[in-house]
Amino acid sequence: MITKARTEPRTYSYSWSGEIGGDPADELARCFVKNLGAVFGVRSLSGIETITDVGPATLSRILNGHAWPDGYTIARLKGRLGVHLWPA
Repeated sequence: MITKARTEPRTYSYSWSGEIGGDPADELARCFVKNLGAVFGVRSLSGIETITDVGPATLSRILNGHAWPDGYTIARLKGRLGVHLWPA
């Protein structure tokens, strides 16, 4: 089955991760990225990679709104970092 490529998250708002999204799914992803960014405030990309086995390129693409985090990446980050990233 071929699926249509999704538009990059950053195209949904002028200021990715800083502006509330209109669609509930977009808003959940934005909040996840904002929470992940807060973790990065105290750790480097390589430090996060060491803990989670999620590569720095993947992390950078998610943080900068070029890619949607998939379920595996979300689970890996939450489980290995031990912090709540997904909004309630």
